[in-house]
Amino acid sequence: MARPSVRNSPLERGLLENGMEQRIDVQNEGQLRYWCEELHASEEELRRAVEHVGPDVDKVREHLVGGFTSGGPTS
Repeated sequence: MARPSVRNSPLERGLLENGMEQRIDVQNEGQLRYWCEELHASEEELRRAVEHVGPDVDKVREHLVGGFTSGGPTS
């Protein structure tokens, strides 16, 4: 029997147990690698984004693409 991929586990993707909120833990190497690949960012870019906007995946994604939906710069 094939071992399930750790990359696809909820904890690896940053999902909390309720499955509703995603947070990036840059101290977790597995999450760091996953989110770098998922968001097409380097480790440095991802760490800076998390430092700037916090670990919420949606906010990090918005920051990395340069857009903000609310509460941030518009340029």
